Amino acid sequence: MASGPLAPVSFITDPQFQPVTIVVGAYSVAWYLRGVRRVARRGQPWAPARTVAFVAGVIVIFVSATSGLAAFATSNFTAAGFLYLSLGLVGPGLVVLGAPLRLAEMASVSPAKPSTAPAEPSTAPGEPSTRSSRIDSLLANRAVRAVSFPVVTWVIYTGSVLALFFTGLFGEFLANLWVRQALTVVLVAVGLGFWWVVAGVDRSPWRLGYWQRILYLMLTFPVFGILGMTLQSERSRITSNISLASLHLGAAVLWVAGETVALYATISVFAQWLRNDEKAAQNHDRDSEAAAARQLALWRASRDAAARAN
Repeated sequence: MASGPLAPVSFITDPQFQPVTIVVGAYSVAWYLRGVRRVARRGQPWAPARTVAFVAGVIVIFVSATSGLAAFATSNFTAAGFLYLSLGLVGPGLVVLGAPLRLAEMASVSPAKPSTAPAEPSTAPGEPSTRSSRIDSLLANRAVRAVSFPVVTWVIYTGSVLALFFTGLFGEFLANLWVRQALTVVLVAVGLGFWWVVAGVDRSPWRLGYWQRILYLMLTFPVFGILGMTLQSERSRITSNISLASLHLGAAVLWVAGETVALYATISVFAQWLRNDEKAAQNHDRDSEAAAARQLALWRASRDAAARAN
């Protein structure tokens, strides 16, 4: 792999062939767009922003894994930091914002066929509907519930961050193509699990309140702080090709960038909390006004009835 100075043209001239990433990325985008078309044909609303987020997330992961960024990461720790953030944080976060489970649930509904026979219920009482039975089965699975428990996803994510940079995995990740392909899958999967339980756009076995989601995100701040400070205080190289100056600069960039992403997500959750509270207050006011109007109408009707009786 390349180890020269960072140059924009090398992102194109030093590609990394990762067949797993290419196949999975292409299939994911094709499946998602097919689901969007199927939902649109039925006249069901689907926000274009979700499609943009999902496709952008797949592109971020694909470009990070197959471009020359990995080549530069062997000698430039800033590139290595951006490579990790793209694969383990930004890309998976955008994919989760695309709400793929919700899309799968909506697209799996078979369109109703016209019939002259009397309509019959599609499911027996107490049975899950066609629309949600598969998703319900997935969410009820014991393994999925265990792995998706918020404490577990947080520990797995933070543990993967520390293990990658404080063990020999990082050197193998940069030097060995097959190890990089395997760890790319692991990093993306861990990132998807981390964001799934906190984004709140798809159903999950564990529903977090807003303050719990904010706490979940804020607890990642010290992790990136510890990671950045520890790497900046290193007095020996973590790999043979990365100098101490590059390591210290890249550690600062990784620290700031990681906390920036977490801060943006925290602010987004807080803003969503405020919007939902405002909407709930408006709905309460409308219900109160409607109830008051009904009470006033009843009082006037009773008054008029009493007047006519007299």
